[in-house]
Amino acid sequence: MEVVERGSTDRNEELDERVAVMKREVDALQIQMAEKARPWWKQIPVLLPLIISLGALSFSVWTDQKSENRLERRDEHDARVELTGLIQRLQALPKENFELQQNYGDQPALNTQINTENLVLSRQAADLINELEGDVSAMEYYSVGYALSYSGLHVEASNLLTQGLAVARDSTGALSLLRQDALEHFALGDLEGGRTRWREAMDISDKYPGRNATTVAAETMYTEMRWAAAELAQHECPAALRHITAAKQYISKLEPEHPWTGWIGQVHSAETDIDAQCP
Repeated sequence: MEVVERGSTDRNEELDERVAVMKREVDALQIQMAEKARPWWKQIPVLLPLIISLGALSFSVWTDQKSENRLERRDEHDARVELTGLIQRLQALPKENFELQQNYGDQPALNTQINTENLVLSRQAADLINELEGDVSAMEYYSVGYALSYSGLHVEASNLLTQGLAVARDSTGALSLLRQDALEHFALGDLEGGRTRWREAMDISDKYPGRNATTVAAETMYTEMRWAAAELAQHECPAALRHITAAKQYISKLEPEHPWTGWIGQVHSAETDIDAQCP
């Protein structure tokens, strides 16, 4: 009888132990379920390290981007300052070359020095323009294009002048670029391409309407005169005569006090040259 009671007691204790284990497992599951069901703000102790890590990462990315932007702005500012200095120097070189010839005559060594400096600086300026992309004015394109042409780099000059036309915002810049590019085409032997540019310059008023009639007449007279001189340089006498005659027709349209009346003397001088070379 005692044996039977002892065996029954052992089984009851084993059963109680299993029930206790199961209860602990259920309690653990309930805790996990409660954690998942809790609102996020009650889980801050768990989420806080993750939030801090993400915040630190975001701040690091932000500061890196700001630093990169500052470097880009500084580099762009430095490039702008350098480009301005180069253009100023390039504009001074032809004047210096003229003065040297006036004072010392034709000195090949001095001419070579001026031309070499112009060549180096004009290419540096062209590289800077490409780096700055659209942040360059039409007249800056013109100045560097003219300097490239001065060194005989007519293809590079034409390419740069064409880029400048895309950013021209007024008739002054557009006319300067078109006239100079016409000369580049003539220098390369592409007379038809040059004449296309001359015609575009003549039609500039269609693109920029509403300007002062006297100013338009003066610009057109000057364009015709330059076109005539370009044709004469290519020994195209009929075209040169035609354009210098057209230029003279605009003289009467200029007001006496207009600042461009000084070009009238240049028109008459060009006409004399054409008459001398085209009998």
